[in-house]
Amino acid sequence: MRLPDGDSGPPGASGRDNRAHSRLSQSARKRLDALRLYNITYRVGDGYKGYPTLAPYSGMILTAAPPEIPPALLSQLAPGGTLIAPRGEGAVQELVQITREGTELRESILERVTFVPMVPGSA
Repeated sequence: MRLPDGDSGPPGASGRDNRAHSRLSQSARKRLDALRLYNITYRVGDGYKGYPTLAPYSGMILTAAPPEIPPALLSQLAPGGTLIAPRGEGAVQELVQITREGTELRESILERVTFVPMVPGSA
C-alpha cells in the first residue's frame, strides 16, 4: 500500500526539511520499484509517533537511533511482530531486535552500530 505523495510531515516542521525528506522518500521509492518491491508503504513524518493508522505491523525497521525505543512504536507492533532498530546516543549504539510475544516484548542486542540520531518532531 502506498500513501499519496505530498505527505509533508508533522506540523511545525520546516518546508525545506520536508522537501528534502520528500525527495529522499521519492528516491527510495524509485530504487525499490526498480527491484520490483511493491508491498512497501512510504511516509515522511515523525518517527517517534510511528503511523498508528495502519498498525499493527508485523515488521518495522528504524534507520535513525532514538535514545530509547519510543513506546508508540512498541504499541504498534503486532503479536509475533519484530522491530529492528538502533538505540542509544553518541558514537556507539546498539542494534536491537524486539519481538512481541503476546503481551510481552522480547529484546535481543544484535551488535554495536552507529546511526544518525532520531530527532523528535522532524520529518
